[in-house]
Amino acid sequence: MILNKTVFLVGMMGSGKSTIGARLAALLSLPFIDTDEYIEKEEGRSVRQIFEQEGEAYFREREQHLLQHLPNKACVVACGGGLPCFQDQMKLLLAKGTVIYLDAKPELMFQRIQGDVQRPKLQDLAAFTRLKEEREAIYRNAHLTINAAQAIDGMLDDCCLRWRVRGN
Repeated sequence: MILNKTVFLVGMMGSGKSTIGARLAALLSLPFIDTDEYIEKEEGRSVRQIFEQEGEAYFREREQHLLQHLPNKACVVACGGGLPCFQDQMKLLLAKGTVIYLDAKPELMFQRIQGDVQRPKLQDLAAFTRLKEEREAIYRNAHLTINAAQAIDGMLDDCCLRWRVRGN
């Protein structure tokens, strides 16, 4: 199956964007871009280090630059959790392709990322839940919402089935 549109996966850290994105890209025979990994490679340092050394505003500028310079061919993009929530990026994502929101309860996503010291803004479950609540209104603008609490194969099936129904 080949698409002619870029697929953007959005949601909180721990929702499975990178895992699902890589698998979905392989399934669709498309290139895969993880925005956090791409920026880390370009910068030669982790997202956490960028946040600590340059600040969040600098990191958000890097994300915006990356989005504006994506290739003009279809690909699957796993967006950093905050990417669609700054500088009106969600509108750009919606205009450039199909946006899929991977949603799950905060407790599950927080559990998935516990112990990962590279995650900025990760403090405790209460802070994580507040951050999700702040971002929810933006994420809900996605074309599709997928239950990220299910197994990976279920998420992939859900993505593909709902896409076809939508006419992509």
